[in-house]
Amino acid sequence: MLERLMHRDPHKPRGLLAGLLESYPAYVAPFPGDPAKITEEQARANLDALLAQKQARLALIRAVLARFDIDFDAGLAAIEPDSFFKQIDRWAVATWPDIGGNDGQERLQHELRWLVRQRLRSAFPAVADQELISLKRWRSSDRAGADIFYSLLLDLSLALGEVAMRRRPEIYWGLDLTIRAEDDRAEYHVPVLRGVRVPDSKDDPSCEEAYALEPALFLSFADICTTVTPDMCEPTRYLRGMISDYAALRRHATRS
Repeated sequence: MLERLMHRDPHKPRGLLAGLLESYPAYVAPFPGDPAKITEEQARANLDALLAQKQARLALIRAVLARFDIDFDAGLAAIEPDSFFKQIDRWAVATWPDIGGNDGQERLQHELRWLVRQRLRSAFPAVADQELISLKRWRSSDRAGADIFYSLLLDLSLALGEVAMRRRPEIYWGLDLTIRAEDDRAEYHVPVLRGVRVPDSKDDPSCEEAYALEPALFLSFADICTTVTPDMCEPTRYLRGMISDYAALRRHATRS
């Protein structure tokens, strides 16, 4: 009873998205797990493998989005992808709590139970590490089995990245090898969106953007499932900045 009270994930995820995940093919990288524990060569191998399977993974997420009346191809073809991005934002807020739980609604409806759960979870942090919204679990995951939702998040990052690339062909998936392990950055040894040159206020008159879209989507997932007023717009807002100009990117950073 105590253990069940501490856990916040749905006892049995339900809904259309949960049903689709039951047969969703996993994406397992050649070197899965915590990016901080792999070498530069292994990170390159992971990137190469992902790009080799990109079209197959895009087909998978295209089919899922279509079940929710979201037309990925229309998003690719649109002169302005804002409408597509808004559809993704609304879909995430509406469906992701079915997979990762909904603390915000529970707090509104059963505040005492929510408060007790928070106190218990603080006393037993290992419980939180087992949950789907756990950053530790996500970073060490192979995206398969009980973690299949992480494969969908990866595919969604590819889809959103593809929309950005259609607007600015210089954008590409790469690695930021200037980051060191001790920097503890989300961009370390993971595929990031590159190609946008932005002015740097320090030594270099320009620098190349490196946006870790998959980690941003995971953090949005955790936020959606735990806050009273969930919001998924950070990744799509950042992409809007990358697509348009640096001024928009700077405005986003100031708001954040």
